[in-house]
Amino acid sequence: MSDNILDFTVPQDTNLNASNELSHELESNAEHYVQSTGNTSNKRSSVWEHFNEVPGIGENGKKKAKCNYCPQLIVISGTSGMWNHLGRCDKYNHGDTQGTQSRKRRKIVKKGQIVSSPSYSKFDQEACRAQLVRTFVCAELPFRFVENEEFRKLLIILQPRFDIPSRYTLRRDIWALYIEELRKLKKFLKNCGRVCLTTDTWTSNQNLSYMSLTVHFVDRELKLHKKIINFCQITGHTGDMLGKYVDTYLRNWGLYGKI
Repeated sequence: MSDNILDFTVPQDTNLNASNELSHELESNAEHYVQSTGNTSNKRSSVWEHFNEVPGIGENGKKKAKCNYCPQLIVISGTSGMWNHLGRCDKYNHGDTQGTQSRKRRKIVKKGQIVSSPSYSKFDQEACRAQLVRTFVCAELPFRFVENEEFRKLLIILQPRFDIPSRYTLRRDIWALYIEELRKLKKFLKNCGRVCLTTDTWTSNQNLSYMSLTVHFVDRELKLHKKIINFCQITGHTGDMLGKYVDTYLRNWGLYGKI
C-alpha cells in the first residue's frame, strides 16, 4: 500500500486582500496626517473659532494652540482642554475684546453646543422688587412666604445682589402698588363711556358681611372690561344699606352720569 499525499492549498480571497490593502493605506494616510498637523480633530470643532495653532512642537511632542483672548497656550489633545479653558477665560467671558457684544448674546452649555441667551443687562434692584410684589399679588401668596428659607435661597441663586425684603416691607410695597393702580384706574374710568354696575355680597365663616362693586364697559375697540372698584365690609344686606354704599363709591370715583 502506498501513501497518498494530498496537496491541499487554501485559495486566496481576492476581496479580502484588497480590503486589507485599503485598510493599510488608510492607516498610513491617517498617521501621515497626524504627524503633519499634530491634531486628529481636523479643526472642524467650533472651538477653533477662539484658538490659533502655534507653529512648532512643544516639549511633550504635541502642538499647542493659543487662546485669542489671553496669552494661555493649550496642548492640542482633542478639544476638551480648549473648551475647559474657554469656560474659565476671564477675558472671553467678561473682557472687552473684539466680538464681546456677539458673545454676550451666547453662552456655552457644554462642549460643542452654543445656545442663544438674552443679552446681559444692568442689575435693577427696583425692577426686581417690583416684580416680586406683583408675583405675590397675582399668585395670592402670603406675606410670610417671602421669609421662607428655601424661597430665599432660590432668589439668592438667581440674583445674589438682590436685597430680599421682609414681610413687613413687602406688605408696604403691595399697599403702594394698590394706591398706584387705584390712581390709574380712576384716570382710566374718567375717560371711558357709560358703565354698568354689579354688586355681590356674602357672609364669611366669622359671620362678617362683605360687598364688592364691579363696573363693566365696552371700549372703542368693542372689548369688554370688568374692573372691581371696591371691596369692603358692610353691616347688612338690605337694599337701602347697599344703595348707600354704592352712592358713596360712585361719588368718590366720579362715575355719576356714566351709569
